[in-house]
Amino acid sequence: MNMAPEWSAAVLAWPALIALSIIFGSSILSLLVQSRSEDRPHAAEDFAGRLSPWWRLCSIVAFLFSPLLLLNQVARMAEVSWRGALPFVCDVLKETYAGHVWDWQMPVAFVLLIVAWTPLAGFAKPLLLCILSAAILLLDSLTSHAIDYGGATIALHTVHALAAGLWVGALFGWWIGWRGVTVESEHAVRFTAILSRLAAWSVLIAVLSGIFLAYEGLGFSLHNFFYSTYSHVLAVKIGVFGLVLLGGAYNRYFLLPKLEEIPARQALRRNVGLEWAVLFGVLGLAAVLANTSPARMALRAQAGGMPAGREAFIISPSLCIRFSQLLNGFHNEYSI
Repeated sequence: MNMAPEWSAAVLAWPALIALSIIFGSSILSLLVQSRSEDRPHAAEDFAGRLSPWWRLCSIVAFLFSPLLLLNQVARMAEVSWRGALPFVCDVLKETYAGHVWDWQMPVAFVLLIVAWTPLAGFAKPLLLCILSAAILLLDSLTSHAIDYGGATIALHTVHALAAGLWVGALFGWWIGWRGVTVESEHAVRFTAILSRLAAWSVLIAVLSGIFLAYEGLGFSLHNFFYSTYSHVLAVKIGVFGLVLLGGAYNRYFLLPKLEEIPARQALRRNVGLEWAVLFGVLGLAAVLANTSPARMALRAQAGGMPAGREAFIISPSLCIRFSQLLNGFHNEYSI
């Protein structure tokens, strides 16, 4: 069951996942800030204005990494290099399940880029960014390991990704937003109250959904926790996540009650900055975990079932013939 992670896919997925999480979580935070700051519209506009450059940067990352992720996936399907995978891209888009998902995912990423760079006022921009980034996270779930376990698991995987993205993005958005105000400002207290409730719910949902997904990935057997690469990556992720959770609990139960004091505000801003930075690392571990065959799949592969390529890589007979013809052509062209 020692099935190594697909490192190329994980490395490419990490920055894309960070970018989508920042957009999703910070856009929801911006919506909440605007809805709770009707008496101070300029404060809400300034908050969204400070986030806007980051939304633009993250939309570029999400858009640029989409074709790279697709090309890497095609290369894995055809078992060739990226250069060798180029002739197969159109066929994969036409004839595979994963290709049909990418037919939607790349246009959505393009629309996300357009919206992020379009000057929209009020609720329009954060609302659209929230919807589009959530759609990409959903589409990503449709090509994840969750598809092997049914629609309910796909839905739960999406909920888990959205909850984690909400937590990470809201923390980042709060930290960026607070950098534009002094610690003495009452706006900082208001932003913090919104963040506290948002973080509490997102963490609760992420933990509950994560427990089920991890247990299902282990084949509903704790015995598999000790005997697979998937479980080793999972253990590291749980350990780092636990440390972040302890830091978040300290902020919520020890610093928030003292938020009227300036030193507590300074400590909170410093701690939140450290928290989201570590959470970026957790997202990296999540990318590795998502590209590591779960113990349950490894067991099925050992038993002679579907290998760890996932149902997303099922291809039609005609595409198999196309793969074979092109590979034979490469071999004839470059052989002596």
